[in-house]
Amino acid sequence: MSLRSLLRRTGALVGAMTLAGVLALLGSSLYLHRLTHDLSMTVESLRLAEQIQAELLDHHHAAVLGSLAGSVEHARIVDAAGVEVLRTLSWAHSHATVGGEHELLRSLENGIRAYLHEVASLDPASTTAEERARALVGSFDQAFDRSEELVEYHLEQARTARRHANIEAGVAVAGVALALALIGGLALLARTLRREVFAPLISLDAALRAYPHERSTRAPDIGATEVRDIAQAFQRARPRIAESTRKPDALSRWRRPRSPEPAWRVEDRVRRARR
Repeated sequence: MSLRSLLRRTGALVGAMTLAGVLALLGSSLYLHRLTHDLSMTVESLRLAEQIQAELLDHHHAAVLGSLAGSVEHARIVDAAGVEVLRTLSWAHSHATVGGEHELLRSLENGIRAYLHEVASLDPASTTAEERARALVGSFDQAFDRSEELVEYHLEQARTARRHANIEAGVAVAGVALALALIGGLALLARTLRREVFAPLISLDAALRAYPHERSTRAPDIGATEVRDIAQAFQRARPRIAESTRKPDALSRWRRPRSPEPAWRVEDRVRRARR
């Protein structure tokens, strides 16, 4: 495998895994944020629905007692309890986010208003306390049943959010596995580069440094294609390198400068030339 091909494949692999990890982390974060928001809204809506139920029960209890007692004080307590139920219902309307919840709240509001109208229309003068108490049961049961539907709706929303949370946990596990795979890929890359590039280059450098002193040294033919090409080029150049290093020694023997002549021989040659 060539060094260029190795680096290209490794870069593509690491880039793809990094991009996948970033996208998985981004998607997981956004999904977790949405899930947390939906879950908090569901919990708040469930709290309001259960509060409506509790206040409706308090109102019915006060209405029954007021129908039995027939006093003005109990009538004021009943009116105040009715105002609290409608106020909480208004909060639930403003907190609703989906169409199904709005429909259930409208149905519950109609049932509660019918029940409150039934309470207000009772005439203590023309009916007995038992008759008034029995008259409230039907409208109260209808309103309470609709509140039960609203509570069950929010419980189902909470169960759905829990299932989504389990899915998110699986996505988080997958993200951790992807991160571990990325770390493993980087470790494999480092090992491959060490085996295919760095170790052969170090061996080749050692061979080149040792060659002037040990002419039998050979460059190892290992590693990536480019490194092997350099080693093979060195092997092919070894004879020429050896020949070029021997020629200066041979020439030095033929071109060795002559030693200077003695002075007496030079003087003798000058005298002969004068004669």
